[in-house]
Order: sequence, then structure tokens, then C-alpha cells
Amino acid sequence: LRCTTTRGSAAAAAASLATVTLGSDTAGSIQNPAAVEALVGLRTTHGLVATTNADGEIVVAPLNSRQDVVGPLCRQTIDCALVLEALTDAAPGTYATPLVVSGELFAATSFTLGYERDFLEYNEKEPPLRPSPDVVSLMRTRVKAVQDAGATVKLVHGIAKAVLLPFFADTAAVTACALATLKRHMNAYLLGLSSTHSISDMLNSNKLSPATSAFWRSVNASVASDDPAQNRNCSITNDVYSAARATLTAAMVDNGIDAYMIPVNNQPYSMIADLDSRFGDAGLTVVISAITGLPAVSIPIGTVKSHDVDTPFSVLVLGPPKSDGKLLEVAAAVERHVYQRQPPIEHPPPPRVLASRAAPPPPTAHSWTRNACV
Repeated sequence: LRCTTTRGSAAAAAASLATVTLGSDTAGSIQNPAAVEALVGLRTTHGLVATTNADGEIVVAPLNSRQDVVGPLCRQTIDCALVLEALTDAAPGTYATPLVVSGELFAATSFTLGYERDFLEYNEKEPPLRPSPDVVSLMRTRVKAVQDAGATVKLVHGIAKAVLLPFFADTAAVTACALATLKRHMNAYLLGLSSTHSISDMLNSNKLSPATSAFWRSVNASVASDDPAQNRNCSITNDVYSAARATLTAAMVDNGIDAYMIPVNNQPYSMIADLDSRFGDAGLTVVISAITGLPAVSIPIGTVKSHDVDTPFSVLVLGPPKSDGKLLEVAAAVERHVYQRQPPIEHPPPPRVLASRAAPPPPTAHSWTRNACV
């Protein structure tokens, strides 16, 4: 499966090479790989987890200061809660203790979830969402299961489009600002390294693949971030991001919901070597969390067909700033009552020669955490 930059961390956690892993996320690099590997992935509130050490040294390679965050990828929610305590220097039990409760977890969370109505029906002509029929079918089933398990779910309408449409309308300005920001941040980061001191040095090393080299050449060719034209682009970007955050926050208040729930992608994820445009390479809806800076947790809820293969799929739950702990409570409830994680298929053959296969029954509540890869 293809996804984004934290795929190595996600694969390691899914294959039990590590109990938990960390990832950086600029625009879906935690949530997409987590969804692909059927993991819980937490994109933390922007700024909650430091990206520098106690001496002020950069410990996470910077891509975009407006969006960069660090978060955990875990096989079960309780692990993510424990990691979050360590990352934020929170008191032991701050995030983990509420997850270790008896009875119905949905009742314990006292959360009202809002689910986007636009993802409950397939509409070929409706940009920018266009959820596939498979995604629509799975989400209908899982939303009902969440409700049957005791969660309060309110159907809301138009929030995703209200956040995403202005972003897509100003894509040119946002992209130009992002490239210029990346150039400035990466050159500053590389300056402190022993051998490669700039993007130009990196390109001149001839150690990059053609595709990677082409990307960094486009970054290096971007206009400086202090150029007047670039200042305008970044001003537009700041306005778009501020409006997106205000729109989503206000929509949650106006609709009386504590968290906003959407599928992690509007299409099944694609397979390696699969260039069929019907399948998504990276989640569309995870952009909402990236541009608003709000916390979001992706939760495995089942599988959808990518060609004839049952591929993992997740729901994304977003909340107000610094509601990361509450979102993990929701994730724990989904994990316990709605869907038990199914490990990814190991080393599948190329997609066009895969035969249809029935998914094995979900593991028991206790067995899957010990046997994450079969």
C-alpha cells in the first residue's frame, strides 16, 4: 500500500517490531499510514508536543511550521495514551487512566459525535468529497454500530466542504507559500548538519532518486519567503488556515457536538504498482486536521475493497484544541465496541493478480495485541 512519510514507523508498529512508534505529520503523515496499517494514529494538537529539545535544537526535520506535529502510532489506544503522557510530561495516568474503565466506554466519554452527512451517500458530481460507494457502505454500517454501542451521534452537513473549499480555491497561493516555507526551514535545519548544509548540497550529492531530486529542485527554485509576492501568498495561507480553524470550531459549537467524525479518506487506499485513479493515494479529509491545527485520531473500523483485496480503513475523529485525551477515549470506545483491529495482509502479490479472499474473523479483544502481524 502507498501512503505518506511515516509509513516506516507505521509498518514497524504493525509488524510488532516495536510496541509503539512516533511519526511527524504535516498533512496526513500519521493518519494515512495508520489507516493503511490498521493502527490508531494520533495527530496531536499543533504545538502540544515540542519539536525542539531542551536546548532549543531542532529534533524533527521541519517541513511547515504551520502544520508540523509529532504523534504516536499504536496497535491499541491505551498505548497511544501512555506515549502522549511521556511526550507532554503529563502526570502518569492523565491520559491513560480514563481509558481503563469498566462498563460501556461510550457512556463514560459523555461525548456527542457529529458525523458528516456528505459521507453517507455517493455523489459523483459533488466536489471535493465524492466518497466511493465502498466507503459510503462501510461508514453507514460503522456509524450505526457506534450508535448501537451507546454513542450519541448527530448527523451534520456541509462542515467538510466549508473547511476544504476555500483551501482548494487558494491552492496556488498555499502551495507557493508552503514551498518557500519548506525551503527556508530545511536550509536552516541542514545548516547545522556536518556534511550537507543546504538543499543545494543535498541535490549535488547525487544520492537522491530522480523523483525525490525533482521535488527538491522545485523547492529550491521557489521564490524566497520574504519576497513581496510570497508575502502575499503566505498572508492568503494564514487567512485560509485561520478561517478553517474558526469554521470547524464554530461548527462544532453551533451543532452541539464535542467531536467531528469523518472517514480518513474518501476512497480506498491504492496498492503498490496500482495506478488506477479510482483509488486514493493519500487521505483527502486528513487535510482538515492539518490546516486547522486541531487534534485528530484515526481509528481502524474495518476494510474496504481495493481491487479484490480487503484493505484496512479508518474513521477520523477531530476535536477542539488540546482535546487529545478525550479523543483517545472515543477511540478506545470504538476499539472495544465497534471493531477489533485486523492485522494487514503480509506481502501480498501485485494487485492485478490477487484473487478475492474473504477476510478472517476479527481477533478477540486480547489476542490481537499480542499477535499484531499474522
